[in-house]
Amino acid sequence: MPNKFFNGTELYIYECMMQEGTMGKQYSKSERKLKGQYIEQLKQFMREYGYGELCKRIIKPLNAMIFDGFIFISQDHRNRFWQMYNKWLKHTYKRENGKIAVIYILSAKSVFRTVLTNYVSNPLFSMPIMIKDCAGEENYTLYQAAKLFAGMETGLKEEDLSEDEIIDDKSLAVILSAKFIQKYGIYGYAKKKAKHHQSEYINKSARHNRNSSTYVHNGKSIRIRK
Repeated sequence: MPNKFFNGTELYIYECMMQEGTMGKQYSKSERKLKGQYIEQLKQFMREYGYGELCKRIIKPLNAMIFDGFIFISQDHRNRFWQMYNKWLKHTYKRENGKIAVIYILSAKSVFRTVLTNYVSNPLFSMPIMIKDCAGEENYTLYQAAKLFAGMETGLKEEDLSEDEIIDDKSLAVILSAKFIQKYGIYGYAKKKAKHHQSEYINKSARHNRNSSTYVHNGKSIRIRK
């Protein structure tokens, strides 16, 4: 059973619903539709900000990734992000999208866990030049990308994004998703979509006892055991 990080919060039902969806072999029709809409929004963002020629490179890796409000490369990536994002909220009064993007990238790999924890807990933390046991091209690329988003000295340059010999397609998809987050925040996609479609989700919790909670989703009551 996957971990629950938001028990007792308004995000708990959303976490439960998306875990159920990603645990299965196939997405439901509505989940595929939401993911497709997100990818179209991401592609639109890329075209608007000069990354249009990269759209073809990221489609295949995006299709293989998990969708939970936005794109994650794995369930571990998603779980780490929400856990560390929630921890970061307790230490900050500002909702800086750039820092959220850094947390998103560092959450992608378990090898970044110590750096991620320090980054979230200490606003003055400076990432080391390299991380011990951070072997592999993908790990190197993502770590350098995180430093780039954090405004620190890095081995990755903006112009490197268009070089497929420097950045693999999967890492590129993560980096461009981070840029999307940096621009609009983690709820930016939902807010943009809301301009065209009324939100269908109503997340209200009604605690009945210590062992379960009841939520309302699309007019139906759902009881979830803790």
